[in-house]
Amino acid sequence: MYLLIEIIFDAINVDIELHRESKNCYFVFEYNDRASGQEIEDFIKSTPYYSDRLKECLLKTGDLSIIVSKDWLNKSYDITWVWAQSHEWLFYYVKYILIPSLNKSPDRVELDLPEWY
Repeated sequence: MYLLIEIIFDAINVDIELHRESKNCYFVFEYNDRASGQEIEDFIKSTPYYSDRLKECLLKTGDLSIIVSKDWLNKSYDITWVWAQSHEWLFYYVKYILIPSLNKSPDRVELDLPEWY
Protein backbone atom coordinates (compact mmCIF):
# COMPACT_ATOMS: atom_id res chain seq x y z
CA MET A 1 0.00 0.00 0.00
CA TYR A 2 2.96 2.31 0.46
CA LEU A 3 3.49 2.04 -3.28
CA LEU A 4 -0.11 3.13 -3.92
CA ILE A 5 0.41 6.21 -1.72
CA GLU A 6 3.56 7.00 -3.73
CA ILE A 7 1.62 6.57 -6.99
CA ILE A 8 -1.07 8.95 -5.71
CA PHE A 9 1.55 11.48 -4.62
CA ASP A 10 3.32 11.39 -7.99
CA ALA A 11 0.08 11.54 -9.96
CA ILE A 12 -1.46 14.53 -8.21
CA ASN A 13 1.75 16.54 -8.12
CA VAL A 14 1.77 16.84 -11.91
CA ASP A 15 -1.12 19.32 -11.89
CA ILE A 16 -1.58 20.17 -8.22
CA GLU A 17 -1.67 23.90 -9.03
CA LEU A 18 -4.78 23.45 -11.20
CA HIS A 19 -6.55 21.61 -8.42
CA ARG A 20 -5.59 24.27 -5.87
CA GLU A 21 -6.72 27.10 -8.10
CA SER A 22 -10.10 25.44 -8.61
CA LYS A 23 -10.58 25.33 -4.83
CA ASN A 24 -9.41 28.93 -4.44
CA CYS A 25 -6.64 27.84 -2.09
CA TYR A 26 -3.64 28.24 -4.36
CA PHE A 27 -2.14 31.02 -2.26
CA VAL A 28 -2.30 28.93 0.89
CA PHE A 29 0.18 26.53 -0.72
CA GLU A 30 2.04 29.15 -2.76
CA TYR A 31 5.44 28.12 -1.47
CA ASN A 32 4.79 24.38 -1.46
CA ASP A 33 4.89 22.85 -4.91
CA ARG A 34 4.17 19.31 -3.64
CA ALA A 35 0.86 17.85 -2.52
CA SER A 36 0.14 18.05 1.19
CA GLY A 37 -1.10 15.18 3.33
CA GLN A 38 -4.55 16.78 3.29
CA GLU A 39 -4.56 16.91 -0.51
CA ILE A 40 -3.61 13.24 -0.70
CA GLU A 41 -6.45 12.45 1.71
CA ASP A 42 -8.86 14.56 -0.40
CA PHE A 43 -7.78 12.66 -3.50
CA ILE A 44 -8.38 9.28 -1.85
CA LYS A 45 -11.79 10.34 -0.51
CA SER A 46 -12.94 11.84 -3.80
CA THR A 47 -11.98 9.15 -6.28
CA PRO A 48 -14.89 7.00 -7.44
CA TYR A 49 -12.37 4.41 -8.64
CA TYR A 50 -11.38 3.15 -5.18
CA SER A 51 -13.73 0.93 -3.23
CA ASP A 52 -14.86 2.03 0.22
CA ARG A 53 -12.77 -0.78 1.72
CA LEU A 54 -9.64 0.44 -0.02
CA LYS A 55 -10.29 4.05 0.99
CA GLU A 56 -10.78 2.99 4.59
CA CYS A 57 -7.58 0.99 4.53
CA LEU A 58 -5.59 3.90 3.10
CA LEU A 59 -7.10 6.50 5.44
CA LYS A 60 -7.76 4.73 8.72
CA THR A 61 -5.15 2.08 9.32
CA GLY A 62 -1.63 2.70 10.40
CA ASP A 63 -0.29 -0.47 8.80
CA LEU A 64 0.12 -0.02 5.07
CA SER A 65 2.50 -2.94 4.64
CA ILE A 66 0.14 -5.09 2.61
CA ILE A 67 1.71 -7.21 -0.11
CA VAL A 68 0.02 -6.81 -3.49
CA SER A 69 0.50 -8.49 -6.85
CA LYS A 70 2.13 -6.81 -9.81
CA ASP A 71 -1.20 -6.95 -11.68
CA TRP A 72 -2.99 -5.20 -8.81
CA LEU A 73 -0.26 -2.58 -8.66
CA ASN A 74 -0.44 -1.97 -12.43
CA LYS A 75 -4.22 -1.62 -12.25
CA SER A 76 -3.93 0.79 -9.32
CA TYR A 77 -1.40 2.85 -11.27
CA ASP A 78 -3.72 3.15 -14.28
CA ILE A 79 -6.80 3.95 -12.21
CA THR A 80 -5.00 6.51 -10.07
CA TRP A 81 -3.64 8.38 -13.08
CA VAL A 82 -7.06 8.42 -14.77
CA TRP A 83 -8.58 10.14 -11.73
CA ALA A 84 -5.60 12.48 -11.22
CA GLN A 85 -5.98 13.77 -14.79
CA SER A 86 -9.79 13.97 -14.74
CA HIS A 87 -11.66 17.25 -14.91
CA GLU A 88 -13.58 16.19 -11.82
CA TRP A 89 -10.40 16.13 -9.73
CA LEU A 90 -8.50 18.97 -11.37
CA PHE A 91 -11.42 21.36 -11.44
CA TYR A 92 -12.99 20.74 -8.04
CA TYR A 93 -14.95 23.98 -8.20
CA VAL A 94 -16.69 23.00 -11.42
CA LYS A 95 -17.56 19.55 -10.13
CA TYR A 96 -18.87 20.34 -6.69
CA ILE A 97 -20.17 23.87 -7.03
CA LEU A 98 -21.27 24.56 -10.60
CA ILE A 99 -22.29 21.11 -11.82
CA PRO A 100 -23.30 18.90 -8.87
CA SER A 101 -24.57 16.17 -11.21
CA LEU A 102 -20.95 15.30 -12.01
CA ASN A 103 -20.67 13.84 -8.50
CA LYS A 104 -22.49 10.74 -9.70
CA SER A 105 -20.17 8.15 -11.15
CA PRO A 106 -22.13 5.17 -12.46
CA ASP A 107 -20.45 2.21 -14.08
CA ARG A 108 -16.94 2.97 -12.91
CA VAL A 109 -14.52 0.16 -12.23
CA GLU A 110 -13.42 0.14 -8.63
CA LEU A 111 -10.06 -0.85 -7.27
CA ASP A 112 -10.53 -2.98 -4.16
CA LEU A 113 -8.18 -4.51 -1.65
CA PRO A 114 -6.45 -7.68 -2.79
CA GLU A 115 -8.70 -10.76 -2.59
CA TRP A 116 -6.82 -12.37 0.25
CA TYR A 117 -6.91 -9.27 2.51
